[in-house]
Amino acid sequence: MNFNLQNTPIYRAGSKKDQIHKIRKLLPNDINNFYDLFGGTGIVCINSGAKIKHLNELDVNTYKLYKYFQNDFNNKILSDFEEYKKKHVNDTDTFLQNALIDFKRTNNIKYLYYVTLSSYCNMYEFNKNGDVIASLGKKINNTKIKYYHNLNGINLTNLNYDQVFEFKDLTKNDFVFIDPPYLIASATNKKKYGYTWTD
Repeated sequence: MNFNLQNTPIYRAGSKKDQIHKIRKLLPNDINNFYDLFGGTGIVCINSGAKIKHLNELDVNTYKLYKYFQNDFNNKILSDFEEYKKKHVNDTDTFLQNALIDFKRTNNIKYLYYVTLSSYCNMYEFNKNGDVIASLGKKINNTKIKYYHNLNGINLTNLNYDQVFEFKDLTKNDFVFIDPPYLIASATNKKKYGYTWTD
């Protein structure tokens, strides 16, 4: 089956972008409700072909990014980014450092997104004090920001995976996609996502 890939604006390790064509071939053609319990970048949900799409993500910052992209009613995401980039002279180091400072100062999720655009492999972490840490990338990589509209029309939730729906409410045309994060430490799994490797 051929289909036009709809990309995601979100960067995250473990994205299924390279596998999405294979995954799509395995999905039914007549999905009513598609539930993605561990949303991540949202790439599978976006391309599921379902009539109604449900994207769940327990990580609050990723969820806030979903909402940030969906709530751009005035189409300011791209212009805000370009203005911010010009303000920092298109220098990756300055851009990243100021994005880190602005996120800590305001807790505005767009600055955390700017961190991913300028960090190494588009990754960041939170230290034990709750501060964002990120290594400097080679350049400001903004190639995916233009895809933010692809999250429009998707039902978003910020719940534990076992709270997203009731099994009794599922019908034969509903599909549940389960692809949990690949975390090494089971303690981290239990604390952040509510499961361990033995669940």
